[in-house]
Amino acid sequence: MAKMHIWIVVPCFHDIDSFVELRNRAKKSLEDSIHAGRELRFIVIDDTAGTDHKIEQVAQLNDVCVLTPPFNLGHQRALVFALRTLRDDLLPQDIIVTMDSDGEDRPEDLPALITALGLDSARPKIVLAKRTKRKVSWKFRLLYFGFVLMFKALTGRILKSGNFAVFYGSTVRKVIHHPYFDLCYSSSLVNLRVPVDYVACERGKRYFDESKMGYFNLLIHGFRMLMPFMERIAVRSLLFSSALMVGAAGFGGYLVWSRYVWLQPIEATYVLAIGLTLGFSFFSLMTFFLMFAMFSQTQSIVLSQLDEYQWKQPNSKSIWQTKTAS
Repeated sequence: MAKMHIWIVVPCFHDIDSFVELRNRAKKSLEDSIHAGRELRFIVIDDTAGTDHKIEQVAQLNDVCVLTPPFNLGHQRALVFALRTLRDDLLPQDIIVTMDSDGEDRPEDLPALITALGLDSARPKIVLAKRTKRKVSWKFRLLYFGFVLMFKALTGRILKSGNFAVFYGSTVRKVIHHPYFDLCYSSSLVNLRVPVDYVACERGKRYFDESKMGYFNLLIHGFRMLMPFMERIAVRSLLFSSALMVGAAGFGGYLVWSRYVWLQPIEATYVLAIGLTLGFSFFSLMTFFLMFAMFSQTQSIVLSQLDEYQWKQPNSKSIWQTKTAS
């Protein structure tokens, strides 16, 4: 019988020291768990596209395999790239963990997340870390609060999870090629028709240095998180714009009725307000649809081309056999 594994998949961007610390803590956290008999393996995505020479420090470790994409992907697409590459190495009973390498996803929470996954690998299921406390600045708190409000208004959902996820290999093999993942990894996990359980986990503190993701990149990341919900956003935007148009048209009808039935004069400001409301509703709706669709399509094309590049590489479908053979 083939030995089962726990695969920990992490993107890394000039943060090898943090990954080394995470690896040590993960091994310690899992050594006494009920899954201690599984072989622990780490997949590190070198998101510097081979420019970080410190990656060689971990590439030679027996339990670490480094994947190097041809260009910087960002942590979301890097995880999708790795899981699609890893797909053929996975057994249905293997446990896969995706997390950040900087320490904000705490390895100490791994036993609780894996336990919540249960023992039935045949039933698709995803376990996500639900964020509770965050050790962040007041600026980040303010921006995050605004993002939560916007996300709720556009999608009707509240998202309190990130990349920290656990699932079986059978689940990965079934869902990882869903087109949602071409758009965003973390929000796709909750938008698939797969049961999701949450485990409350406090956000950890970075092991070393400061975060390399500035506020602009955070804004782009938040925008990408909306893309798998495009259908929901389209429907809600259509309903909102339609309500504005119906309201403006109804008010216009009331003014015409007043003018010709009750012989009351129509204020020019009312007419202007109606025209502006109708024009703004139509223009904003069309602009939003066009920009959102173009941005979503661009992201999808980039990742699909990367997948094609990866499958053309020799031995790319079995990355662990390639590592052991070398």
